Amino acid sequence: MHRTLLRVMAFCMLVSAAVATAWADGPDDLPAEARLGDLLQERVVVAEKAAAATKAAYEAGAAALFRLIDAVNKLADARLAIATTDAERSKALEARVAALAKIERKVEALHKEGSRGGEPDAFHTVRRERLTAEIALVREKLLAQAGP
Repeated sequence: MHRTLLRVMAFCMLVSAAVATAWADGPDDLPAEARLGDLLQERVVVAEKAAAATKAAYEAGAAALFRLIDAVNKLADARLAIATTDAERSKALEARVAALAKIERKVEALHKEGSRGGEPDAFHTVRRERLTAEIALVREKLLAQAGP
């Protein structure tokens, strides 16, 4: 039993050393700017997956509207964070407006029918979010027109 314990301890020490070496050679050794760029890119990829999964869950009735709105907004925020040009910022904001407008149309139809999912709080919330997104898009375009 004593030998087994020693072997387990030795194995744990080897694994710890291997992990420490792997971390030392990993992405944390990148310059801060490169690390930030990698993290921002990864966040876009993850936000896209989260938005798609949340949309599917919402359409299946397994996720609340508010989660879908949040996923759309988080994706736009992630895309805005990596945007380096006026055109890229506008594209991210336009995608947000389009996604929220699509959701708004669906909730509005449910609202007019008096169906579940079209409750007044849901209808007005998604409309507010779409208006907020459109305001941000118009402001971005005005800033782009004004120049530096």
